[in-house]
Amino acid sequence: MKKKLKEDETGVKIVFASSEKFFEDKAKEFFERFVSEADVTKVSCLKIEPSQLEGLFEVRGLFSDISLIHLQNCEKLKKESSKKLLDLLKKKSDTAHIFIEFVGDLSPRNKNLDESWKEIVKLFSPENCNPTSQRSYILKRAEKEGITVDENAILALTNWASKDLFLLPSAMDLLILSSLERKRIEEKDVVELLGTGGSGSVFDLVDKFLLKDTSGIVESIVRIENDPDASPIAFVSILNKQFQYLGKIRCFLSKGLNFGKITPQMVDKRLYFWQFEKIKNVFHQWSEEEIFRVISSLATLDKTLKGDPIEAWLGVEKYLLYQIEGEKIDKFWLKENMT
Repeated sequence: MKKKLKEDETGVKIVFASSEKFFEDKAKEFFERFVSEADVTKVSCLKIEPSQLEGLFEVRGLFSDISLIHLQNCEKLKKESSKKLLDLLKKKSDTAHIFIEFVGDLSPRNKNLDESWKEIVKLFSPENCNPTSQRSYILKRAEKEGITVDENAILALTNWASKDLFLLPSAMDLLILSSLERKRIEEKDVVELLGTGGSGSVFDLVDKFLLKDTSGIVESIVRIENDPDASPIAFVSILNKQFQYLGKIRCFLSKGLNFGKITPQMVDKRLYFWQFEKIKNVFHQWSEEEIFRVISSLATLDKTLKGDPIEAWLGVEKYLLYQIEGEKIDKFWLKENMT
């Protein structure tokens, strides 16, 4: 029987939850003890190959005796990469400290994990980061921003999300943003901003597209098609604003401004720091050509949806996948519906 090791003995911390937004505090807590010793290398595993993983584990800072690695989206690893991750974790050096995020279920009851992940789970005992309840998450999240939440607002929000914890982070982003001045979330805020159910799925779809997560896009569309409050037109508007921000950052860089010197207020006076950080985190996923192609073609998508010649969310799905994968999408469909 393999011995389970404590995190302090392994230098490895693995967390899982239904949304990546439940990991933020844990990652900060894991790396804060090394804050003055080395920089954290943060990598998305959406399309990483085994050889790239191996190279990552060999990296160490020029002026540091340790390496800090933060792996995100590990649920997207292909089988070969999962096997390589297991091998690397088994033989990693004592100077490497690794934080691994997995959106999904790494509990023993999940029988669908591949053999590599089953062994990783046995060796490193992943921590479940899902909130103990919807209520506890709502209150904790609001408390961090110094905001109080009325009891009726909590009830309205839990009814809105039904039992789906996955929807709460994006909903709380929106509610907190609208309540920063008043420092209070009321029932009417929930109803006015979110409707009666599930429209947080629109924000999740935006996040998946910004990450170029094609399988995540398909999963989000499946959710969103059954959501009567999710508007394709509203989705296009939100996505357009995100790409306008990306475009502005590109313009600043083309004028010679350092990336780290760009502030939220330079991009948009109404942009909050947490929103800006979210945009910066996906910025390098998109080339200048891709950003301006998306911006110019979103107007066509908006016009197409308003004309309603196609099933709306099917149209959105085809459009998003085409922007990422291009030639792999049905050209006949594109010619008929997007011109």
